[in-house]
Amino acid sequence: MKNKEKMKDNLILYGIMLGILVVTLAFVLAGVPEQLFDITMNIEDSIIESSDDLVAIITYESFGSVPTPVDLTYTIYNKDGEIVHSEKGDVIVETENIERKYFKGLNLPEGEYYLVFKTIYNVDVGDEFRGDFEIKKEKTENSLLWLWIIIGVGLVVLVFVVIYFLRRKKK
Repeated sequence: MKNKEKMKDNLILYGIMLGILVVTLAFVLAGVPEQLFDITMNIEDSIIESSDDLVAIITYESFGSVPTPVDLTYTIYNKDGEIVHSEKGDVIVETENIERKYFKGLNLPEGEYYLVFKTIYNVDVGDEFRGDFEIKKEKTENSLLWLWIIIGVGLVVLVFVVIYFLRRKKK
């Protein structure tokens, strides 16, 4: 008899705890804004050979309950702080979105630059991100010269090894 009463008391206690949990969860969810999310921006490679190789990886992760339109602005500055490129765009974020933004046809000369990425959503909520990068031309002629030297030395060594084994075999 005591076990049945104890089990009944436990069930009532568990029911009350579950009710409190459900009410708390409802209040928490009601307090979450409809348009809420996290944004990150990273430059794929900080040292590139051409401005055509510039890629920004942008991640949008929504915690809100409705699709959210986001206004985007990409601005590239040179090391002196002068704007060398600017463009606008937009995206609608529902849950999670990973975007690779390519910057083709800019023809920027060698040098140090930084990209400023700005977002505005929910009318007045904004974020700003900065990524530094450098355009540095590789000297391919130098690399090719070393490649040919290595191949040449390898061939000379190979010829000497073959001659050595052929002479040794004749004896």
